[in-house]
Amino acid sequence: MEKYSFYSYKEFFKKPIRNKIDILKILINTLEIILNQSSCDIKNANITVVKDRKMQRVFYHYENKIFTIYFPFSIEEIEGIYELWWDEIRIDHAIISTMMSIIEIEEDLKNKEFFEVIIENIEAKRDELIQDGIALKIIENSIKILKYLLITEDGYLRYDCDEVNWKKAWEKGNANKHPLHHLDIFYLDDNTFKIGLENTKKPCLNMLTCLNMLIDILNIDTDAYFLNIKHQW
Repeated sequence: MEKYSFYSYKEFFKKPIRNKIDILKILINTLEIILNQSSCDIKNANITVVKDRKMQRVFYHYENKIFTIYFPFSIEEIEGIYELWWDEIRIDHAIISTMMSIIEIEEDLKNKEFFEVIIENIEAKRDELIQDGIALKIIENSIKILKYLLITEDGYLRYDCDEVNWKKAWEKGNANKHPLHHLDIFYLDDNTFKIGLENTKKPCLNMLTCLNMLIDILNIDTDAYFLNIKHQW
């Protein structure tokens, strides 16, 4: 298993994720972080990229939260400097900047509107970027990567130790509706749901311990975890 750990002082991954554009911005900002620095000790990191036989994910860990999404890029280290690849395309700062320019659309668009607007924006930006002197190859490669990211599954999963909302639920007698330790599956309001974890009254665990646990849960080469469901199907 390959692990690469990075630290970002920017807080681009701490904002709530509500739609696909939020995912795209997080991924693109992450690419920039990787190109701009060397790997650090995982204890000091807040971004960890993990690549295994059948797992390619990036984990963002901060405060009492960890969330992870699919990371479809390859990292190569050459003399202490990282290179990023998607398929046979080497990702550089020009591609990162171009992709970010293309996805700059209204923040409050709903997902069904977002896809229509982003496709229109891709076509409109193509001519605009050419006029700005951006090489056609950079534009085409940027569009190719973005189109892939638009249709691929995000694989979003979040671990949360939410003491504030757990206490509120506990005081109302609804602690099981917002467990202290829980996993949030998916990010759209109409799709998301929580799975509570055991020992929900205990304080938050060490984040590194939680990170390793989450990596293990998502690793199909390790033993599967089981839900202890009491109700009969």
